[in-house]
Amino acid sequence: MRKKRIILFCGLIFLIGVALFALCAGRYNLSVGKVFSSLIGQGDSSQSLVVMNLRLPRILCAILIGAALASSGAAYQGMFQNPLISPDILGVSSGACVGAIVAILLGLSASTQMFFAFISGIASVSLAVLLSIITKKNRHVVLVFSGVIIGRFMSSVVGFLIFFADDESQLGAILEWEMGSLAKVSMNDVLFFGPFLVVCIVVLYLLRWRINLLSVGDAEAKALGVDLEKERLLIILVATLATAISVCIAGTIAWIGLIIPHICRWIIKDDNRYSMPLNIIVGAIALLLSDTIARTILPYELPLEVITGLVGAPIFAIIMVRRWKE
Repeated sequence: MRKKRIILFCGLIFLIGVALFALCAGRYNLSVGKVFSSLIGQGDSSQSLVVMNLRLPRILCAILIGAALASSGAAYQGMFQNPLISPDILGVSSGACVGAIVAILLGLSASTQMFFAFISGIASVSLAVLLSIITKKNRHVVLVFSGVIIGRFMSSVVGFLIFFADDESQLGAILEWEMGSLAKVSMNDVLFFGPFLVVCIVVLYLLRWRINLLSVGDAEAKALGVDLEKERLLIILVATLATAISVCIAGTIAWIGLIIPHICRWIIKDDNRYSMPLNIIVGAIALLLSDTIARTILPYELPLEVITGLVGAPIFAIIMVRRWKE
């Protein structure tokens, strides 16, 4: 137990270090002293603009979104007892992309695009849930299949809508949504969406004991007095809401919700009491590092999915090979 607490503490310190590095790094490099001066309102105007208006909002969003996706992925994988499930399994990401693309094609503002994305993502999940409710047996298993069906359908709708996009102006914005980016986030986004993400993360953290009980199997969980339907519904609701908010802020971000739970289980084993807080910390670190690399490695900014895919896929393969050998 002491070792696990030390791991969590070291992860938290590392997250703070990565956040400080992200504040300093960029095309306009700043020293630690200049960053602190800007944070307390004593830096010059250009430094304060870079730190407070450009870097700080996207750093906070990266931390919150990474934590939300990783904790949602851990909750889904534990609840469904399936290590291949990710937070967008119910079709929320592809559904949100449909709403965002419709808003882009209509020439609506960025905030309206986020609203359309959120509503469309929730609508996709609602359709998946509705399909699962029609059945009366193995409803949680059918829910996964329903999510796959709705997700594939929404992906086809995305492909159809792209044909109506203007190559010069709209196609780039659509690609940005599909591949994920924090380039356009502002402090207003943090202040509006941040509290909702924090609440979702805290609720999943508090439910980590119940996820442990759900992961032992239906019969055992019932014997321990767990109301399977209500608790699964609550976890699905919170994890899906966190994912929908994350997608409407930053677009589709792959791998974080799938791979981080595996990394945390590899470090702390299958105990959500400790792996859930580690998921929150490591997820925040992973997306923050990805975003920092995406905006600093080249003269132009890369989509987040390029970084998470190039790094995440090999790591996932290594973890799977090591676990299969055990």
